[in-house]
Amino acid sequence: MDDEFVGTIVLYVNGDEIDCASVNPTEQAGRKLVSTMNSKGRANKSARTTKSGAIQIEAYIPEEGALDWASISGATLVIESLDGSYRETYSGVGVITVGKKYQNESEATQSLDCFYKSYVIE
Repeated sequence: MDDEFVGTIVLYVNGDEIDCASVNPTEQAGRKLVSTMNSKGRANKSARTTKSGAIQIEAYIPEEGALDWASISGATLVIESLDGSYRETYSGVGVITVGKKYQNESEATQSLDCFYKSYVIE
């Protein structure tokens, strides 16, 4: 089988491209479990809420041009295959928390917990 794999993960911030090591997106489906009093002692109701998305990004720290990672807002994250046949775009990406990750024999990365406003598979 000749499957095409994802080839690049790039975070676009103010026109700059930042390569990413990994991305872990999650989506809240817009439902929430509501605890209510009942004879079974278990929650049995749910409520609709606003859908939202969160994304964890491991971005390589550039050698030059240090970024103010905590101020990133309105960025775009693109995941695509090498031949361009598959593309996911997360827009309206904003950073919530910032951390760093150093590993032996590996490049330093910035750990970013973010939200995103919209998601499109092209």
